[in-house]
Amino acid sequence: MLSPAKQNWTRGRQTDFNRRVFLADNRCMPADIDAILKIEVPLIVQVGGQRMTVREVMNLAPGAIIELPKNADDELDVLVKNRPIGLGQAVKVGENFGVRITSIGGVEQRIAALGPDVDASDDNPELTSAGAAVGGET
Repeated sequence: MLSPAKQNWTRGRQTDFNRRVFLADNRCMPADIDAILKIEVPLIVQVGGQRMTVREVMNLAPGAIIELPKNADDELDVLVKNRPIGLGQAVKVGENFGVRITSIGGVEQRIAALGPDVDASDDNPELTSAGAAVGGET
């Protein structure tokens, strides 16, 4: 049975009385967060990656095949803003590709993926100014 507070709410909508929003997993969030939850972010499903020399990249032509170090049956990486949040399997949805999520990170990991990008200068104090980045004076 729902608690009296939950009886005042409808899933995914806020009431004027409590101004709260329920998420799909029944977590309750302040209604102010509703606007944030509507922001669209880039989601990437990564098949694989490969390092190539500049020469190899310049020699690419239509019909070239780039072998990826991943088995065709392996799970695919699911990224938000180029940060991993889960894994999935490739599926066919009508005439399109899709991904079936097989594992997903916790809420904290997904929120962290949405955070600000890490600046290269944070990891390398020598890159704190444009002059230092190219070896010149500032």
